[in-house]
Parts: sequence; structure tokens; C-alpha cells
Amino acid sequence: MVFPARLIVFILSLSFCAAATLVEDDPSGFVDFFHTNVHEFNDKPITFSYPVPRWLKGTLIRNGGARYEMGQRSFTNVFDGFGKLHSFTFHGNGTVSMSARFLQTEYYKQSLATNTIAPYFQFGKLVPPYNEIEKMESLKNNMENLNVNVYRIRNSKTGQYEYMSVNDVWNVYQIEKDTLQTVKLIAPPMKSSSHVYIPGFSSAHPIKEFGKETYFTYQMSVSIVPYMKSIMTLYRMTSVGDREEIVTWDIEAQTYMHSFSVTKNYVIFIGQPVSINIMKVAEYGDIAEAMEYRYNDPTFIYVVDLRTNKVTTVKYDKFVSYFHQINAYEDNNKIIVDICTQNSSNMFSMDLNYIRSVTLRNNITLYSGIKRFTIDIITPSVSAEFFKPSQNNSFANNLDMPAINENFRHVKYCYAYGLVLKADNKHFNKWALVKKDVCKVDGDLSWAIDNHYPSEAWFEPTPNSTREDDGVLMTHVFDGIKKESYLVLINATTMQTMSKGILPTTMPFSFHGRFFQDDNIL
Repeated sequence: MVFPARLIVFILSLSFCAAATLVEDDPSGFVDFFHTNVHEFNDKPITFSYPVPRWLKGTLIRNGGARYEMGQRSFTNVFDGFGKLHSFTFHGNGTVSMSARFLQTEYYKQSLATNTIAPYFQFGKLVPPYNEIEKMESLKNNMENLNVNVYRIRNSKTGQYEYMSVNDVWNVYQIEKDTLQTVKLIAPPMKSSSHVYIPGFSSAHPIKEFGKETYFTYQMSVSIVPYMKSIMTLYRMTSVGDREEIVTWDIEAQTYMHSFSVTKNYVIFIGQPVSINIMKVAEYGDIAEAMEYRYNDPTFIYVVDLRTNKVTTVKYDKFVSYFHQINAYEDNNKIIVDICTQNSSNMFSMDLNYIRSVTLRNNITLYSGIKRFTIDIITPSVSAEFFKPSQNNSFANNLDMPAINENFRHVKYCYAYGLVLKADNKHFNKWALVKKDVCKVDGDLSWAIDNHYPSEAWFEPTPNSTREDDGVLMTHVFDGIKKESYLVLINATTMQTMSKGILPTTMPFSFHGRFFQDDNIL
């Protein structure tokens, strides 16, 4: 995102003081899950404890921060760690190999060359902070650290698959799947806006169009003029760099959205009353201090009918805060949308000052629970309710970083998988992977080991199976006691470990990733 010069000049007279990081003794090893690892390599074999299903043939690529300092300067938020790709290639004969490589963004290369964190826009504060000239430069530069997710799109013109790394910004980096090489920065064409808007906000979670190879994404242009509405544009992605504009509309209130949902006929955006105050960005120079939570404001839902491109705005009178939507589908002329709601203090869960302090992190209130919205487009109106907790795994309602069987995206489904932090509601480092049954109570299951810390899991369905939960969950886990990482395969039906392989290096917490079947497998 690029900030107008007249906003940037405001920062010249402002100062910034970064808080020192509080580090406490932590025998659980949790803090080590967020340590820098600069090792890069290709195709190192992984030995598993039990045979790997031979039908698993493809590559799991994970994206996330893996370097939290450069020279004498360090990040204070996990969201800002320099992006690193880790891949796990399943060769289809029971063998698996691992590769690791940092995203070679201009931002990262400049930082390496100068042995400091180059002046680019950040989510959180730096220690020591940018000086005033660096701060102004950082606000002029786009956020280039595309460390959140990875996607594959079939180019509609060439028929070839293309791969990209993404963040909640418009630009993407094209990457190469097999070597993890960074190919180039791509700035897709966008709807031009006047100088009163800041364009460039987008989503790290494009969603595939039902029954097609194309994906949907959006561009948000934020108004910098009081009382002038911001605008959104829905796009169809036909390659990593090509976009087709579908519809543009004014939104009712400023909002920040990390994800959205798609059904067979609709695209649904839930505009939470949480937003980034542009004036505060100019003042503080980062996003974290500019986030605003308008607790007394309603939530506006925007529903795009893909058959007519009509946009319907539905007002929900309560405050909602969330990062991730799970899935959406149509049912009896209604739209059902499930999302992972959270407490506003969840923003501190990725603050390294909190992560490194047992006392601070245990005091974070994280969740509000999974909420189901039922939207009536005709009326228009919306209702919402939380799921009833199961008797044995009540914390499953608090899942985030959701995954589903992608064969059930856009349609009625029953199972959501996700990551729960603070599963015992006391200790932040009690992490669990859960299976949430959204169709019946007491169908929830979990996978958890004390002092073992998983990242988001990916669900890969068993070929030719019609059962929704027949498949494998896969993710990397950090053993805080042994100080080693492993890739675990979990039976998605029973949530029992199938096999695990110790990795040739430790792997820090990662945000998102996807499993890509071999290009010749349709």
C-alpha cells in the first residue's frame, strides 16, 4: 500500500519509543517456536516412524516468518518475520523430502545488503525503531513481506499452473514450486482510484470459484477524507498476474478483512467494525498501533450475487471481530457462513513481548468462539448464533486457522479442523489441533501433546472417498523439550497420529500453507 505524501509529512515531528522485550524463564520451550532459523537447503530426506500413504503425491508448502532480526534491529511481532517457504514433497512411493528457502523479496535483499531491517511498511514496532527519515520511507514503500500464504492458479491462457506467495496486500510474488525460488514481484492491474483513496489492501485467502479453476479476490481502497466512504472491488483471478473486475461498491464503514467466503452463487464479505486508522498509521508508522475496535458499532455484511453482480448490504447490529471465515453454503434460500470470532486482545497473541513472557501471554483473552451467520438476502436480514460446546472437547469451539475438506467448499459440510491456543483456558502454550463437528454436538475430537506446538493443519482427502472426514491432516510440530521439529500425519477421522518424521532442521511457527497435488494429477 502506498501512502500520499501529505499524510507522510505528519510523521516528521513525531517520535517513537519501543518497549524492551521481557523474557522470562520458560521450561516449556514455547519461546523457541519463534526463533530465527536461517538454514536453507533442497530435498533433504525425512524418515517417518510408520509408512506414509503412497497415494499422497504432491507438495505441501508452508509460508511464515523465520527471521526475527537483522543486524542490530529486531521485530516485535510474529507477523513481521522475514518470509520463508518450507516445502514437503511426497514422491508417491512412501518417501518424503524437505526444502527451505527465504522469499527473495526486494525488501529482504535490501535488508541483507545493509545488515538491518530495510525501511518497508511493518505490522508491528521495531527495536530500535526507524529514525524519522526511515519511517517516512517505510510508509512510502509497499508491504513487501508476503509471508502469509501460498496459492496455485492455472493460467487461463497457457493452461499451466503458476504459484505465488501472498499477504493482505494487492501485489504478489510469483514462486517456483520445486526449488522455492522467488521468480518476480507482480503488481496486477487494479481499478484506478483518485488521490483521496489508498488502494492496495486485499486478502491472503483468495477462494476458488465453484466448479472452475479461477479464484476470487478483492481490492479495498480506503478513503482518507472524513465522511467519504471507502470502496471495494471484487476480482476474478485468471493467473497470478491477471485480474477481471466483477463489481465495485461503496462500503458502509471502514473495515479490515483478512478473509471472505464463497458459495455456488455468492461471495460474502463480513465487514467487522475493526479497521486500520490511516492517520494513526502516519503517526506511529505501523499497523498494530493503528488498529481500532469500534465495540459499539454494527457489522456490515456484503453479499455479491455472481449471477447478476448485485451487491446486497445486510446490517448485523452487534460487534464482531475475526480473522478467518471457515466455509459458506446455500440452504433453503438462505446463506450459511461460519467464522472464527475472537476477543480484541487476540492481537497480542503474535506480539513477541507477550510470547516471551509467561505472565503476559497467559493473561491474553483469545476467543469468542465459532459463530454461524444465517443470511436472508430477500428480507434482507441476518441472525447469528454460537455452537454448543461438546462435553469432552469444549475448547474445539475456539478453533482458528481453519481447514476443511476442500471438496466440501461452497457446499454444506460437517467438519472443520483448526488450531486452538490456550486450550485449557489458563496456559497460553497449551495448543491443540481439533476436529469440530458443526452438524451435531459431541462429535468433536482433538490432538494434543504437552509442550508440542503445531501450526495450522492441511486436510488432504483420501482419493475417491465420499466420506467428508476420510483423509490426512498434515502439519509441522515443534517439540519444546527436545528442541526439534517434526512433520506429523494425523488420521482426520480419529485424530490419532498415523506417522511422524523428524525434520532436518527446526521450523518456526508458520501461518498458512497448502498441499498441491502433482501438476499432472487433475
